[in-house]
Amino acid sequence: MIIIGYVNYNCSDSINSSIISVGDNAMCVVCDNSGNYNNIYNVKVVCPKSNIGLYNGFNYIIKSLSKINYNWFLASNPDIEYNYDFFNQLKKNKNKHQVIAPSIISNLTGHNQNPQILKRPTKMKMKIYSLIWNNYYLGVLYIYISFLVRKLKTKVGDTNISNKIYCPHGSLVIYSKFYLDNNNGLEHPTVLFGETIEIAEKCRINKIDIIFRPTLKVFHAEHVTTGLLRPKNVMKLQGESAKYYYDKYWN
Repeated sequence: MIIIGYVNYNCSDSINSSIISVGDNAMCVVCDNSGNYNNIYNVKVVCPKSNIGLYNGFNYIIKSLSKINYNWFLASNPDIEYNYDFFNQLKKNKNKHQVIAPSIISNLTGHNQNPQILKRPTKMKMKIYSLIWNNYYLGVLYIYISFLVRKLKTKVGDTNISNKIYCPHGSLVIYSKFYLDNNNGLEHPTVLFGETIEIAEKCRINKIDIIFRPTLKVFHAEHVTTGLLRPKNVMKLQGESAKYYYDKYWN
């Protein structure tokens, strides 16, 4: 059984578009962080008492389904749409001990957003990231430079090789039940950002593979959730997360 989790924060329309692309191939569950999800497809909805953040929202879903037997949990952005053969391809995956990074095709650039990070960053690189994200103007500059670099790079060869990677792109990550049962679900120490770094480090420490599977294809209406230019309060959260992970795993 496949379960897809969504976290709603004023994005009902995007979630419902994604649910259409799922069809009857999976069970969809929404954690309604903003209390205003428009449940037109009568999916299961769980409601925390407040906005508990993205990955803690996914974890809230997982806890609510503790009595359901499933193989895969998909932590999905609301702006993901699934390719026609995605679920058939996922069912072919026999190793239930993995975390999987699918092909995520950005609507902004046409590029595959996976693999997000192939190899573990150095301490110096993580220190630089922490400094960038803790300065609003440096953060904005970094976002736009990164976007331009992605627009200009070639598409050739960026989607064809299946291999082990360090970190998946966070807009859609596929978790085996084995991973969730052995890593305290998807409980997350910060409100927003850095979720996949936490996952990557848990996998590294516990020797669980993160595998890029290019045959699993989805489409990402990028930045519907957070926007390309983020407000200062959101950038502040990103800075806090960057510092937290640097201090926890690299310092």
